[in-house]
Amino acid sequence: MKKKKKKKKKKKKKKKKKKKKKKKKKKKKKKKKKKKKKKKKKKKKKKKKKKKKKKKKKKKKKKKKKKKKKKKKKKKKKKKKKKKKKKKKKKKKKKKKKKKKKKKKKKKKKAAVKWKNAPGNRTNVVDENDNVNAIGEVGGNIQRF
Repeated sequence: MKKKKKKKKKKKKKKKKKKKKKKKKKKKKKKKKKKKKKKKKKKKKKKKKKKKKKKKKKKKKKKKKKKKKKKKKKKKKKKKKKKKKKKKKKKKKKKKKKKKKKKKKKKKKKAAVKWKNAPGNRTNVVDENDNVNAIGEVGGNIQRF
């Protein structure tokens, strides 16, 4: 009976070996690791730059020149503000013209209402029945009407 149990265990081991053959995708990951080794060689070239310490002092002088360029940029911003002020003046002139037209219309309406309500000043034509002043103006007593 013991021999039969051993034969069954051997068959199970063969099935596990077939599953390991499907894992062939791991070989592609190994190729990517080789590319990383090339990057390590570039890091060795940086060691040669340590001898060029004299050039770092020249870079400090260049930083002072950059400060002068910043002042020129501020002048450009002031020019843009002047252009905006000119545009605002043109808009104000248009608004003043509109306000004058509105005031004239209001005066005409008030004058028309006064002529309609006045019983004595209905017409400027001189009739025979109208009273004429010594100067020659049409008028008379408004209360008479």
